[in-house]
Parts: sequence; C-alpha cells; structure tokens
Amino acid sequence: MNPVILLLLYLCLLIPLAWLGHRCSTGRTPHDFYIAGGRVGFVVLLATLFATQYSGNTFMAFPGKSYRLGYAFLMSVPFMMAIVLCYLFYAPSLRRVALRFRFVTPCDWIHHRYQSLPLTLTCAGLMTWALLNFLLAQLMAMGHAVSGITEGQISYTTGVLFLAFVVVLYESVGGMRAVAWTDTVQGIMMAVAVIFLGGWMFTGQADLATLPERILAVAPEKIQPPNWKVCATWASSIFIVGVGGSMYPQAIQRIYSAASTRTLKRTLAVMVFLPLVTALFAAIMGWMAIPEFHSLEKIESDKVMTLVLAEIAQLGPLLNFAVLLLLLGALAAIMSTADSVLLSLSSILVQDFYAKTSTRAVPEETLLKYGKITSWLLMAVLLIFALQPKVTLWRLLELKFEVLIQVAPAFVLGFYLRRLTAGTALIGIAAGTSIAMVGFVQETKWFGCHPGTIGCLVNLAICLTMCRRGKRSS
Repeated sequence: MNPVILLLLYLCLLIPLAWLGHRCSTGRTPHDFYIAGGRVGFVVLLATLFATQYSGNTFMAFPGKSYRLGYAFLMSVPFMMAIVLCYLFYAPSLRRVALRFRFVTPCDWIHHRYQSLPLTLTCAGLMTWALLNFLLAQLMAMGHAVSGITEGQISYTTGVLFLAFVVVLYESVGGMRAVAWTDTVQGIMMAVAVIFLGGWMFTGQADLATLPERILAVAPEKIQPPNWKVCATWASSIFIVGVGGSMYPQAIQRIYSAASTRTLKRTLAVMVFLPLVTALFAAIMGWMAIPEFHSLEKIESDKVMTLVLAEIAQLGPLLNFAVLLLLLGALAAIMSTADSVLLSLSSILVQDFYAKTSTRAVPEETLLKYGKITSWLLMAVLLIFALQPKVTLWRLLELKFEVLIQVAPAFVLGFYLRRLTAGTALIGIAAGTSIAMVGFVQETKWFGCHPGTIGCLVNLAICLTMCRRGKRSS
C-alpha cells in the first residue's frame, strides 16, 4: 500500500473519534473537558498512559542518544521504569483528593495543600516551561516521522504543519475523551508494530550476535565498559527521569481521570514492565545504526531510526510492511503525546495563571473557550521554532527534566510532611532551579551528574532540614 494513502487513512480515523468525544461530553465544564469527568476505565487509561509516555522521545530521541552514547544507553530501561515507581509514592492519595475537590490541573493540588498563590504560580511556570519544550520536541519528531513514512514524498516542513493542525483540531473539539480514545488507537498500533519488528530482531534475523564486533570495528569507545563518570550519569539519569517524569502534568491529569483508585493501581502495575519492550527496542535500534552510519552529526543522529528502518525495509515485502507499520505507530505515539501536552498546557495557562489570579469569578464556559483559543495560539507560536530545529531531541528532553524535577519535593512531600510550608517549598524550588539553570547555561554535567539532579537534591535537603528545625522549635 502507498504510504501516503495509509497515513491519510490513519488521520481520517482520528477526526470521528474527536467528534464522538465531543458528543459524549456530559457538560461544558473544564473538569469534563480536561479530565473526562474522572471516569476513564482501565483499558483506555492504560492505553493513553502508554501512548503518552512513549512518545517522539522514545522513537526519535532515544535511538539518536543510543547511537551517540553506545551501550551505556542501556540505562534507558531502568529510568523509564523509575517513572512508574515514583508514581506510587503519591498517585493513589492524589487521586482520592482530586476526586473530592474536582482538581483539573496538577497545580490545583499545590494550591489546595499550601494555600499560596506565589507557590502555585511558580510551579505552574516550571511546568509550562517543561511542557513547551516537550511539545516542541514532539513537533520536530512528527516532521521526521512523516518524512520517513512517506519516503520523502511529504517533506519535514509539510508534515509538521499538517499534523500540528490535525492535533490541535481534535484536541480542541473533543478534549480529554478524544485525546484518550485516539491514544488508545495509537497505543495499539505502536504495540503491534514494536512486537512484530522486535520479534523479527530477536529471532536472529537482525544478526544481533555480531553487533558488538561490528561496533568495535568502527567506534570502540561506544562498547567499552563504563567508567565512573558514565556510571554517575546512569544514576543521575535514572533519578532525574524517574522523579521528573512522574511530574509530567499530562500524566498527573490522567491520575485525576481514573475511574477508581483500583483502576489506577492496576494500570501502574502493568506500566512498570513496558520499558522492557519499548525502551530496549529503541536502544537496540540506535546500536544497529552505529556500524552502518558511523559518521552522523548530532542533529542528523535524530534520524537514525528512520535510516535503520529504511535498510530493514529492503529485505522483503513483509518487513517493508512491518517497517511502515512501525513508523506509523511511532507517528501515532508522537501525536498522542503532542495532544496530551497541548491539553495540559492550555489548562495550566487558563486555570492557573488566569482563573486563579482573576479578581472575580470567571464562568466555566469562558474558561473553556479561552482554553481552546490558547491551544491554537500555542501551536502557532511553537511551529515557528519547530520548522527550524537547532538542537537535538535529546537536549530538549534534558532541558525539560532539569526544570520539571524541581516541582517534585513540594508536590510529593506535601502528602507526608504536614510542617512543610509554602515559604520553605519556594526557597527549595528557587535554590534547585538556580542550580539547574547555571548548569544549563554552562552546558555541562558536574561529576557526571545533571545539574537538575543536584538542584533537586539541594531542594529536597532544604525542605527536610527546615521542616526538622520547625519541629524542634515547636
């Protein structure tokens, strides 16, 4: 089948799902639009979390980083598992509170717990920064994916523009229901594609047994045992991705949307094992590219997934179809993350920055209208940057986590430390974010650790120390 026709058929399936999500809305309120009324069941919740967590980062950034780093990128498997582990520290408790007080944004919990507008807006600002980076990465990944699927028949620029329009259209029409239902379709496609092609790889057809020898011949440094600095980076990556990833605003909103606490726990119990398939598959694709394309520049290495798949597609018609299905699944995963991030961004900007700072009560219908307008404006602005990529997808991923992780101490410790005050949390966030930003400007790691990791540890130490002092003084 012509890849362009297959792509168009897939996109045509999304619009009816968006309209159906709109028709199934029980009320024109932000809670119903952004959280689906808190009635998402196990299958849809699992699919939407799966499709959202495994995004353009997994299918474009991960293979690119694996290509550049070599076998040391095996750390991607445990750090993706760490995200789900960190959810368990707060997700069940958060879901119960969110149900009672009808939370819409992640910062609704911060505002409820600390009763501090400065802290709420600070956390909302950090989440907005992270989400803007995340959405930009998805737009760039969409362009690479659609160009690979259509074998260049649709250019990077055209792919970014057209798919961005489709995403913002069904997100603004159907809200969380449309996003979750399209995520379900996208998650199924991605899972089938990974299982099919992964099965081919591990049956010996990809000759993985000789891969170390082939890498050793062209890039021996990418297969050497890790030194202490690389090991420190491993530990730092597991920490920053695990803790920072558990602060994904779009994932927190899915915690709110779960039909029950039991449904949420069952979903997380399954999610923890999925990196053994998805993250490992992405890492292997990057390693396979090393002996074949060993001289790619940094920006070019984000395309190694499509380059390797193009080679595999030449091996026969069945594998050609499998490659096409995988690329379409990767595109589906990217779009599923983009729509979720866009939904969270618009909700934070309208519900936190506008509604919470307004001197008068804003009608829910007005908030909903402004949220949809915000989605279109955000997409228009980010397209300007996406059409001229200047950094790698992995660098955007790091920038997101460096900042997002600083919200975690205030967010999670709020469930455990009653003495933790808004002032203490703000001091911790200010210190942690300052350290992360200094490292960002210097573009360096300290002793192999990400600046965001060190910043978060300082943030955490400030919160724990000041709470302990407060306990002694009382």
